Amino acid sequence: MNAIEFEDVKKSYGSGEAVRGISMAVGEGSLVALMGASGSGKTTMLKMVNRLVAPTSGKILFFGEDTASMDVIALRKRIGYVLQSAALFPHMTAAGNISTIPDILGWDKARTKLRVKELLSLMGLDPDKFAGRYPSQLSGGEQQRVGIARAMAGEPSVLLMDEPFGALDVITRSRLQDDLLSIHRRSGTTILFVTHDIDEAFRMGNKVAVMNRGVLAQYGTPREIVENPKDGYVRQLLNFLSVEALKRAGEPK
Repeated sequence: MNAIEFEDVKKSYGSGEAVRGISMAVGEGSLVALMGASGSGKTTMLKMVNRLVAPTSGKILFFGEDTASMDVIALRKRIGYVLQSAALFPHMTAAGNISTIPDILGWDKARTKLRVKELLSLMGLDPDKFAGRYPSQLSGGEQQRVGIARAMAGEPSVLLMDEPFGALDVITRSRLQDDLLSIHRRSGTTILFVTHDIDEAFRMGNKVAVMNRGVLAQYGTPREIVENPKDGYVRQLLNFLSVEALKRAGEPK
């Protein structure tokens, strides 16, 4: 089953079209990387899924249901959202931040406490050490781990990630990429992952959607894109792919 389907989706602003007639499907349990330069429409695509932005035309289906006809609160309860900045609540501990959505959902305290412990452990953070720490007491990488845990706390069907590692140093970024891939394998959560970094897109995505000025230039597995680039823009992008990423693209995921 497809978790998300875009059907001829367009988004226009006064200055022009941000997204121009995109159709693509995100399979349940997959990790799809949306990549492209600034202004290519990738973040707009992400925001249309949870209705932070409304499409001008076309449909977005969420597990087969038109999002336009869904209650927006009910929709967002099924979607986790991670920003480039962890955007943690500074007055709350790590445990308090992670508990936010379970509290909104009305979970009992025992279930929430267990979920917090489970997610901190999943993120490689010792619950006994980190549950009571405030964001100011955490490194950038630790804050982002807590931010991902918070987004996953309500057991969402889909996780939207908008350049979640873009503000981190190279070493921390690489570690978190590995951790997210491991978490994805274990959790099976559907992830739509926005990045402007082609190496990151090819490393993370089971499939990669290459965006160019609001148009879907190509959508396929990293191997398919490397072996059969659809146009000059995609071929040009591949020139910036590292040797390591190129090698990985040829390996089945």
